[in-house]
Amino acid sequence: MNRLTRLAALLCLALVGETSSQGRPFQLPTRNRALFESGGEERYFAPTPGKTWQSGTFGCVRSDGHQLHEGIDILWTQRDRKGEPTDPITAAADGTVAYVNRKSGLSNYGIYLIVRHRIEGLEVFTLYAHLASVREDLRPGSPVKAGDGLGVMGRSTNTKTRITTDRAHL
Repeated sequence: MNRLTRLAALLCLALVGETSSQGRPFQLPTRNRALFESGGEERYFAPTPGKTWQSGTFGCVRSDGHQLHEGIDILWTQRDRKGEPTDPITAAADGTVAYVNRKSGLSNYGIYLIVRHRIEGLEVFTLYAHLASVREDLRPGSPVKAGDGLGVMGRSTNTKTRITTDRAHL
């Protein structure tokens, strides 16, 4: 693991966890907990087809340093009979819905939503992208609590090439 990836993983570990029991403001947005297991990175990060799990992490990890991947891609843990992911996506922290896009064709992120958080006086936003669906009652201004269901993992996008890896982009 290179130093930048190791640092990102350590920061992720420092920020996520059970909110009430450990007093941390963020939690993981899916049920996938492989990140906390020895060697679990391959079962947590969704790689770009033909690449290693590192291509699913944050940074210049996909194009030999020429393009920034602005998030992490998290693998599914459950599928339906058709092979589509059914993992619920949950709010990583308490906040307010800032934006919802329910039309896949309007963005490279496909179906997505953004939640605004206030953490220790700082305004922070989380993006949940490539979803199959967003909870119907969510609108800009809707309050959410850490762990509240937001939608269902998918592979939506507006690009010509279909996303081949089912994942949540955070």
